[in-house]
Amino acid sequence: MSFKDITASISESESIPAGKVRKITKALLERIGEAIDNGEKLQLPGFVFTPRTLPARDADADKAARPERKVATLRRRQKKAAEDSSKALD
Repeated sequence: MSFKDITASISESESIPAGKVRKITKALLERIGEAIDNGEKLQLPGFVFTPRTLPARDADADKAARPERKVATLRRRQKKAAEDSSKALD
């Protein structure tokens, strides 16, 4: 799904002008990127972004040199309702 698809879908389902949805979505994604660059862990409804820094690597015979990189692992969080209903069954 592309950025355009996401914004169009939100615009249609929530009856919000597409330009406004695009502006807000872009700002949200920029803030998420900044937080990851700053090493902050993000806990959003349904998602957890865990940042880490990959160290720089010198070139060797098989691999090119690589500068230090910041990356994040995305994990989908389970909904609490599912956890609560499973506890009730025990």
